[in-house]
Amino acid sequence: MSVDPNVVRDAAALQSLVDRLREVPRFAIDLESDGMYTYRAKLCVIQIATDDGIWIVDSLAVDPSPLGPLLTTAGPIKIIHDVAFDARLLAEAGMSLGNVHDTALAAQWLKRPATGLGSLLLGELGVTVDKSMQHHDWSRRPLDARAITYLTSDVAHLGALHDRLWAEVAEKSIEGEVLLETDYRIATAKDGANATPASPYLRMKGIDRVPPKGRPIVRRLGLIREAAAEAANVPPYKIVTNDVIFAIAAAEPNNDAKLAQIKGVDRFRRYSRDILQAIELGRNESLPPDEASSFERPRVNREELEAKRRRESALTAWRKAEATARGVDEQAVLPGHCLREFAAKDGWTKDSLSSVGGFGSARDKRYGDAILAALSRPTPPPAASVPSPAESDE
Repeated sequence: MSVDPNVVRDAAALQSLVDRLREVPRFAIDLESDGMYTYRAKLCVIQIATDDGIWIVDSLAVDPSPLGPLLTTAGPIKIIHDVAFDARLLAEAGMSLGNVHDTALAAQWLKRPATGLGSLLLGELGVTVDKSMQHHDWSRRPLDARAITYLTSDVAHLGALHDRLWAEVAEKSIEGEVLLETDYRIATAKDGANATPASPYLRMKGIDRVPPKGRPIVRRLGLIREAAAEAANVPPYKIVTNDVIFAIAAAEPNNDAKLAQIKGVDRFRRYSRDILQAIELGRNESLPPDEASSFERPRVNREELEAKRRRESALTAWRKAEATARGVDEQAVLPGHCLREFAAKDGWTKDSLSSVGGFGSARDKRYGDAILAALSRPTPPPAASVPSPAESDE
């Protein structure tokens, strides 16, 4: 599509766009935020394309909420590439998403070797797009010509890509499964956006490897970092990385000179007084019971673990055979998150299978008996026919 985009910066222009979108059966949409540059990511730009026009909505200049009703299940089909990020960003902005065709998910379940937008546009349509601004700070204004060109390219070809992929989705009779999984991913993203944030240190990657005595210190250092990041309006990692916090907790420096010797402390050192106090307090306290419980690992019953592995092996083998017979991706037969939930416990019934998110009544009707039969097998199938556990997670 070679169309000059319309940049929407005021309420009148936005209402004109809304009126136009009410008349179309579908439109492509993409969102940009400033999540890599600010403490809390915000919606900065919305790109929209129909079959005959492209609009760049500056959502920092105009309230985008009039678009809200069009984004729901009741609105036209939305063509989106990789829906989870957009669904979460919209949820945080107070808008819901539904009636979505996800081109990334479709490509994945059609077994495309690469599902990034750039790779798909090149492979499916022979179109090359510039992805050099993928990590741009989209809160920066004004939006110059280069930015507008980049934003346009993200949606200009989504309709054509969708048509190419969706024809194959329909041919393989997996549209229902793709749409169900899309809805599941939207719901999961929305739940994540609305969840109560955990204590900052519990979200640190690698916290489970910190010795118990160091965790109260890390907890207090995490609070210092969080407050500093919010005050400076930057992501917490730009104040100090997790690894440096862990190193401080392990070294337990008792003065500024010793703190300065820790590699990478640099910017964080300006809070040295608070850091040293946090170390002293953390050294002599325990974690709150509700936080301490998150580090507890339930005792593993060897028989239960082996039974779980047998169930997973049987389901994985059945899924692979069914996918081969149908000529579809294994995830279309049974998504990995459903497989893991079914394998995690015993005692499933035909009625209880349908309670699992993302499984759906159509799969229950088609596969329910086969899944229950696989779960009831007393021994795993031959090793040669069982993929590795990692494959069932894909």
